[in-house]
Amino acid sequence: SVCLGRKGIWEIALQTAADEHPPLHYFLLHLWQAVAGESAFAVRFSSLALATLTVALLYRVGRVVANQQVGFMAALFLAISRFHIWWSQEIKMYALATFLSLLSLYLFWRLLWNPRWLYWASFTLVNVLALYTHYLTLLVVLAENGVLVLIALGRVRRGESTRSLAVRWSLAQLILFLLFLPWLYLSATHPTVWRSPPPFQFSLFLRLAATVLSLGVTLEIDRYLWLVVGFVALTSAGLVLLLRGDTRERQGALLLGLTLGLPLVVIYLLSLPRATSFYAAKIEARYLLIFLPAYLLLLAWGVWLLGRRFWPLGLLSLLFVVASQGY
Repeated sequence: SVCLGRKGIWEIALQTAADEHPPLHYFLLHLWQAVAGESAFAVRFSSLALATLTVALLYRVGRVVANQQVGFMAALFLAISRFHIWWSQEIKMYALATFLSLLSLYLFWRLLWNPRWLYWASFTLVNVLALYTHYLTLLVVLAENGVLVLIALGRVRRGESTRSLAVRWSLAQLILFLLFLPWLYLSATHPTVWRSPPPFQFSLFLRLAATVLSLGVTLEIDRYLWLVVGFVALTSAGLVLLLRGDTRERQGALLLGLTLGLPLVVIYLLSLPRATSFYAAKIEARYLLIFLPAYLLLLAWGVWLLGRRFWPLGLLSLLFVVASQGY
C-alpha cells in the first residue's frame, strides 16, 4: 500500500484497474503520505482516524434510526469490537469503505423521512465514493434499493403517489452509474486475471461470518460456538421484535436485515469457482468489516428492546456482549 501510494495518481489508477480494488483509498494515501510521511504510525493513523469517525457516526445513526440509548450501545460495541480494532490498524481500504457505507445508510434513512435535495445529492456522492473504494459496497446500495422498492410498493397499495420518489431515486441511480462509468471502462480495458478460489461450504461460511462479526475470531471457531449462538440469538430477537413494531421500526429492521443478509449470500456466490469473470470474491474475514456497523446496530437494538420488556434481561445481555469481547 505504501509503495503504491508513492506513485502518481494516473499510475495508481492504472495499477489498481488491473488489480482487485478501485483506487480511492490509494489516492488518499498518496496525499496522506505527502503530508504525514511513511512511518508505520503515520500510515496506520489514516485508517485509525476513519475507524474512530465510524464509531462516532454509528452513535449518530443509532440515535436517528432508533434512539439515544441504542446509538450509545452500538457505538460502544463497535469501539470495543476486536474485529474493528484489528482492521482499524491495517493500511487497507476497509476502514474507509466501512465509514462510507455507514454514512450511506445514514443519509438513506434521512432522505426516507425528509427527502430534501441536499440529502439526495449527499447520498449519491457518498455512494460514488464508496464504489471507488471497494466493489462490495455495491451490496449496501443494492440493499437500499431493495428497501426503497418495498416501501414504494407499500405506498402504492395504500393509494399514495410515488412519482416524486421514483423520479429522484432514478436520477440518483443514473448519476451514480455515470460517475462510476469511467472506472468501469478503465477496468474493462485493463482486465484482471481472476483465480478461482477453493470451494467453501455455505454452512461453514455462515459460522465463520457469525464468529467474525461477533468476536473478531477467524481461527478455531468451534471453540466459540456458544458465545456466537448468544450473539445470533440477541440479533435475531431484535429483528423479530422490530418486525412486530411500528412502521419506523419495521423499516429499520428491513434496512439492517437486507444490509446483513444480502452480502452473506452474494459474497458466497461470488466465491464459487468461475462464478463471474468481473469480480471473484475470496472467503476473507476482512470483507465483512463493511457490514459490521449494521450488525452491531441491530445487536444493540435487540438488547435495548429486551431491556425495555424486562430490564434484568437487557442488563445481562449488555454485560454478555461487552464481556465476550475480552474472552
